[in-house]
Amino acid sequence: MSAAPDKPERGYSFTEWTNTNPTQPQPGDKLDQEFDRTNESVGEVIDRLADIQRDDGQLANESVGMDQLTDDVKQAMGVVSGQEHLSVAAFNQWRQQLLQVLVGNGVITAEQAAALQ
Repeated sequence: MSAAPDKPERGYSFTEWTNTNPTQPQPGDKLDQEFDRTNESVGEVIDRLADIQRDDGQLANESVGMDQLTDDVKQAMGVVSGQEHLSVAAFNQWRQQLLQVLVGNGVITAEQAAALQ
């Protein structure tokens, strides 16, 4: 995973420059430095986002593991503490419950849910 991005910090006060030099244009080199710093931070955020999100907007494959799930979710899935995988029966029960929730909330139709079983 890429490093956490740094927050951009202002390096130059254009307000101070304008107050001191009201008839002069803004210093181009200072503008470039500010834009470069901001562009770098935005690029770091985009790189970091790519670690967890695919181009289609969904979570990246293998970006969520057991460590990211709360104990309540693990319990609902039938995972026993220290167990790294679900039994087939527990998974099937969890999948059935999930499909019911998705249909109940209008995320998918009953026909779509039936096709996923």
